[in-house]
Amino acid sequence: MEKDWERLDYNHLDFKSIKNIFKKFLPQKEVSDFSILSGGLRNTNYLISFYNTTEKLVLRIYTEENKEPLKEYNLFKLLKDKIPFPEFYYSGFWKDINRHFAITQYLEGITLDKCLNDFPDKSAEELGEFLNIIHSNKYTEIGLLNEKLEITEHIFSPDKTLESFIIPGLENTIIKKDLVMI
Repeated sequence: MEKDWERLDYNHLDFKSIKNIFKKFLPQKEVSDFSILSGGLRNTNYLISFYNTTEKLVLRIYTEENKEPLKEYNLFKLLKDKIPFPEFYYSGFWKDINRHFAITQYLEGITLDKCLNDFPDKSAEELGEFLNIIHSNKYTEIGLLNEKLEITEHIFSPDKTLESFIIPGLENTIIKKDLVMI
C-alpha cells in the first residue's frame, strides 16, 4: 500500500532545536549528535546520540496534519507487553515548531518495509503471530479508531455482508471495463 510512496518533505531541525527539545523534555539526556533516519513516509525521524552513553533514541516529528500521535502512544500501551515495540519516553506537542512529536527507544534491526522485500519464512511466522495478537483486541464494529482507540468512523457493520460493499463497486463502469479485460 505505502511501499512505493515517495517522501515529499522532511521537517528539518537544526542541532540547537534538537538539543532544546531534549533539554526541555528529557533534561537528563545531553545530545551529542543526530542524523535523519530514512524510511518515514509521513513523519521525520531522527536518530539521537548522547554523551556518556551508547543508548540512542528516536525523535519523531509528526507532519502538521497528522492526528495520530496519541493513537500511536495508546496502541503502544495496549500492545507493549505482547509484542516487541520501541519504548515511548515522551509524546506531546512542541509549540516551538508547531508539531506533535515523540521520543522513543531506538531498536537495532531490519525494519518491516525492508524485510517485506526479502521475506524469510521465520519472519512470516513471527509477523503472523504478532498480527494474531493485535487482532485479538475485539471491537463490536468495523471502523477507524480515534486517539482513545474507540471506533469513531464506522466503515460497515459486521451484520452486513461483504457482498453489499463489492456489488456497488462492480457497477462502476471503469471497474467493469477493467474486469472484462482481465
